Amino acid sequence: MVDTRSNKRQRQINTVTQITDFPDAVLSNISSYLTQTSCLKFTLSLTSQPDSSISKAIMKEHYRQWESIDVNDTKEFFGGDITDDNIRWVLLCTDAVHHLKTLKLTNCLGVVGTGLQPLIGSTVLESVDLSLVGANKSPTIDPVPPISAEIVVPILESIIDAEGNKLVNVTLPKKWRIEKSDILTNFLRKFDRVLGSRNIKCSGYNCDKICEAGRTRMGGSLVCCDTVANVHKYGLITFACSSCERKFCTECRDDNLYHFCEVCEKYFCEWCAEMNWCDGENCNTGRTCRKCAPNALTSW
Repeated sequence: MVDTRSNKRQRQINTVTQITDFPDAVLSNISSYLTQTSCLKFTLSLTSQPDSSISKAIMKEHYRQWESIDVNDTKEFFGGDITDDNIRWVLLCTDAVHHLKTLKLTNCLGVVGTGLQPLIGSTVLESVDLSLVGANKSPTIDPVPPISAEIVVPILESIIDAEGNKLVNVTLPKKWRIEKSDILTNFLRKFDRVLGSRNIKCSGYNCDKICEAGRTRMGGSLVCCDTVANVHKYGLITFACSSCERKFCTECRDDNLYHFCEVCEKYFCEWCAEMNWCDGENCNTGRTCRKCAPNALTSW
């Protein structure tokens, strides 16, 4: 008597001729053993479509991995410099509009900004770093990168316009802070109003103010949008530490904040900043973070 069950199992095995023939659930289970970047690489090897059923199955199972992304980490498997298409693929594949909280574009020096469109209307994004440089590096880039305020600012504005949005920190490209375009200035003023309307807690000792007393030295704003008096600090977030993101109202700021590093052009609270002070007659580095100090000579 022929064992038909054995033949049936054999036929099922023979139908699997390549890895994409496995059920999506199996592929999702395989990806659970991979690191964040390896999981993305695995997904890209299976399909070029970021919204395919395979992509959705893998990302749905492991969405918590995609709450923080530095696109620079994906550079090796895209085979060259990061492009807007690469960024768009990553954001769509990870369903970033619903899950991503922190985004960095470190060393994405060739992008214009169209790749950020999948983030339009996000209500979960909290922090986005568009400076294009790594930690403890000067934001001055030569040659000037092509990232466009005209393309990216409307995306950022769609986020702060979304009801219940959580965006608190935006680090801008130095290029934009120098150009001071009208579209950026208008966004900064609007962002400042949005931040001021939130119930943000102050990290100062025994203090819970920030909306009522949350005005800082930069023209009385939480975001510096002064194009005249504080021109060199235009576009900077002025109420939060850039390292730990503690936030301080005016009453607590002077005791806890701010140390401003002249190299990375960021503010730090007293817990995060270890500042070098130079009084040399020929020194032009001013105050620098100790971590930034090795870069000081090449940043001016």
